[in-house]
Amino acid sequence: MSDKLKPSQLLRIGANQIKHIRWNTFRHDRGKIIGGCALAMMAVAKSGSLMLKDVEIARTEIWNALGRNIGSAVINRNDGKHQSPDQIADWLEGKGL
Repeated sequence: MSDKLKPSQLLRIGANQIKHIRWNTFRHDRGKIIGGCALAMMAVAKSGSLMLKDVEIARTEIWNALGRNIGSAVINRNDGKHQSPDQIADWLEGKGL
């Protein structure tokens, strides 16, 4: 993941930077991220940027680091279970992430 931060920490940081959305990975205005799902929030925090190209790269890195099972579970909690970023972060913490 990030050099020092766990996914749960990245999610909490990212949740303070962009609006939480469901059913889309990102919402942007002229290439600047203005909203995102839980994975996008992690990517904003990891990249340290709100620029779409930077966040897309970080999201791919996060997905690869989490693996398909955990990544898919995060998406399900975001979209299917309508959990808040804090609830998802708590779940990730419970998994040691």
